[in-house]
Amino acid sequence: MRYFYLSREALKYGQIVQYDVFDLEVPIEIYRTGQGKEDAIQYIGDFIPNDLIYDEENDVVFSEADRPSPYHIFIKGTWIIKDKEKYKEYCHEEIDKVKAEILEYGFDYLIDDVPHRQRCRDKDIAYMVATVTGLQLAKQIFNKDVIKKWYFEDDFGADMNLIEIGTLMLYGMNFIQSVFDTESFFKNLEEPRIITRLEFENKRKEIHRQLVGA
Repeated sequence: MRYFYLSREALKYGQIVQYDVFDLEVPIEIYRTGQGKEDAIQYIGDFIPNDLIYDEENDVVFSEADRPSPYHIFIKGTWIIKDKEKYKEYCHEEIDKVKAEILEYGFDYLIDDVPHRQRCRDKDIAYMVATVTGLQLAKQIFNKDVIKKWYFEDDFGADMNLIEIGTLMLYGMNFIQSVFDTESFFKNLEEPRIITRLEFENKRKEIHRQLVGA
């Protein structure tokens, strides 16, 4: 960790002018007594990033990459939420993005312990329902257990009967339910926070296990 002393006036115009850098901290009040360094401001880090932001209202400088959200301000070494309602909206928007990514991917379904990706677009669901309906009709009308080949996203084709394709459809139903249940769980936290995809997915898997009774 190093202590950089920068020109505050230059930062106001999006420029970086470095006065000094030390391995040990010099209190900013003392450093500013140096000739020509009255406007100095301190930045602590391993290096000076190229996304420094000067917050003139609070007289602090920070890296944009370190800011948890656009609604945080950096005061006395701590990130503070300046607009709780806007931050809540931001957190919900981030949850929506993660939810959309997971729904877009679908789920991995195990066939002989090998995962195969099944997507959950409207057309995928429609094909699945049509296939199940056709197999049910074959059973009801002709009393025949028909086998159909079902293709996954990786072009793997699995021979499935009514029970097997029905099981896949039920798994997909629980997958979709688990996504929306997870969304609801995080959006109703007492203290809103930014949720990562990994955190969302871990919670979704927990809920999915509960839905299928595993």
